[in-house]
Amino acid sequence: MAAFAILLLTTVLIGQRAEIAKVPKVQLSLDAPVSVWKPTKPALTKVTVENIDTGLTSINLPTSVYFHVSGFPSPTNAFATSNSDLWSPVSLIKNYDSSAKSCQDDLSAERVAKDDKNGIVSIMPSPTNLALRKGEKKEFEFDLTRTCWDRSISSIYPSQDLFAIARAGKYKVYFEMEFLIGEKNQDGMKIPISEHIRSNEIEIQIN
Repeated sequence: MAAFAILLLTTVLIGQRAEIAKVPKVQLSLDAPVSVWKPTKPALTKVTVENIDTGLTSINLPTSVYFHVSGFPSPTNAFATSNSDLWSPVSLIKNYDSSAKSCQDDLSAERVAKDDKNGIVSIMPSPTNLALRKGEKKEFEFDLTRTCWDRSISSIYPSQDLFAIARAGKYKVYFEMEFLIGEKNQDGMKIPISEHIRSNEIEIQIN
């Protein structure tokens, strides 16, 4: 995919006024039944999202979350030293095809806006939310060998298989959820402000 812009980014406010919404209290947890990941086997992970906010009867969750793989840098692993963070955006509402021959991204038609004149593709947040009642917990399962990955510093939206990027070694995996909490005005433009909530980290071995 061409160079892209994600319109929902974390923004730090310095000396600027903005109306900030409260981030709901959500607990995120990650589990993987198999800690050794191989290209020929599924890398199954279970994502658990729980509403622990005592002040709200129901909260709306964004339908996309972001997996991250952080490496263990070492002098003998130049890849891990310079590119130790990979990311994979996934959708909580998309049906992934387990028989697909290539990786699958989290995008849908209404989330992609193309500017053919400037060659820029903008990725919009999903217009759909997931409601979670007070005390409710939802679980989602992903095979991370079937989702699309790239280096977090890349200007290209993730479109590669995990094993095409990550070399053999030990890594930490976690996921995060992004909440839109407001916007600020900057040079006449409205800039979204968001906050990220992270899950626990798990250790895995890629062979």
